[in-house]
Amino acid sequence: MRRANFAILVRRHVVVHPQKTGFDLPGITTLVNQELAKPDCAKFAETILNQLSGGKGGSLTTVFSAFLNQPKAHDLFTRTPPPTSLGEATAIGSLKKSTAQIFTRMDPNQTVHDADGTIAELFHFSGSGYNDEQLAKALNHTQYANDASRVFPDGTANIFDKQGYIAGNWSKERGYSTYFHAIARLHCGLGKSNIYKKY
Repeated sequence: MRRANFAILVRRHVVVHPQKTGFDLPGITTLVNQELAKPDCAKFAETILNQLSGGKGGSLTTVFSAFLNQPKAHDLFTRTPPPTSLGEATAIGSLKKSTAQIFTRMDPNQTVHDADGTIAELFHFSGSGYNDEQLAKALNHTQYANDASRVFPDGTANIFDKQGYIAGNWSKERGYSTYFHAIARLHCGLGKSNIYKKY
């Protein structure tokens, strides 16, 4: 699998000074709330959550508020990836058990990166908790599935492209995760979505 956006790959090897490993909670909160308030993001999130909940609705703003105000005190963010992490932002625990936490890796533009990862992972904390496969299949049943041609231009990295998809060394989980989060980032994200091609 090769990403056309080479800059994203380069950033993973940038050394960040240890004193910058903390989390700017006020900064993250401001950026997340600003993005979730945008009409395009709000509509996208509402559409996905409606699809998953059988039309019962919901909003990421509500999920984010619940995440920030969990009854049991614990660190909301961590730089230690859980065993299940694919290396990017990862949802850990659950809101129901008041154990919800988000892993984000180090990045030179740390607060923006943390906020972007937070937005992505809030989808997993919505409802009773959704995995990447559930999110991807829900998205694939909405009008947003048409965005696949923008982030998977040759179809080979699109797990729902029955003719073009090539699994390569990707697991099914990574295929579903890439599909959902790449398209979601077009509507609810602080950075440009990657373009995925296989050669």
